[in-house]
Amino acid sequence: TTIDFSASHAPVVRVTAPQKAPKWNGKTDLTTWFKEWCNKIELHPFDESRDKNTDAALAAITRAKTYESDNADVLGLEAECLYSASRFEEALDVLEKAVTVDSKSAQLWCDLATLRLVLAPARGTQDLARALLLDPDLPRALLLRASLRSGEGQFEDAISDLRRVLGQQPQNIEVLFALANAYKATKQPTLMTQMLRRIERF
Repeated sequence: TTIDFSASHAPVVRVTAPQKAPKWNGKTDLTTWFKEWCNKIELHPFDESRDKNTDAALAAITRAKTYESDNADVLGLEAECLYSASRFEEALDVLEKAVTVDSKSAQLWCDLATLRLVLAPARGTQDLARALLLDPDLPRALLLRASLRSGEGQFEDAISDLRRVLGQQPQNIEVLFALANAYKATKQPTLMTQMLRRIERF
C-alpha cells in the first residue's frame, strides 16, 4: 500500500476530558497517576448534527470577509475554526495570508508556528522565534518553546519558560503539570510536589 504523504490523513474527531482537575495524593507514582488521568481523555467521531457550529462560524466569517477580505483578525478567526475542524492545510493557508497582512502580530506567528511544527517543523521553529521576537512574554509561544525544549531534554530552559508563563497565569493547570513533570525529570521532588499541591487547590 502506498501512502500519500502530501495529503492530510488526520481523523476528524471531538476531544472531551473531565472538567475538574485531578488530585494527586503525594504517594502514588507520578507517571502512573498522570497516565490514569490521560486515559480519561476521550476522542469521539465527528457528528455533523452536533458539530455544525464550526460550519456556521465559517459561514459568518465568509460573510465578514466580503467587507474586509484582508483583515488579519478575521483571518485569524477563520484559521482557528479550520484548525478546530482538523482542516489543517486550509488553516495553514489562511494563517500564511494573515501574517502577510499583519506581520507584526506575535499571536498570528505563534499560531502559524503551532501548525508548521506539525506539517513543516523547520519552518515552524523559525515562526516561533519570530513570535517571541515580537513579544518575548507571549504565553502561548513560551509554552510552545517549553514543549520543544522538554522534548529535546533541555529541561532547565523549559522550566525557565514555564515559570515565566506561570508568573502571568498562576492558575494555568497546563503549566503546573508541565512544571511538575520538568521538576521530576530534573530530580527536584520538592518543587514537583509544590506544583502538584497547587493543582489540588483548584
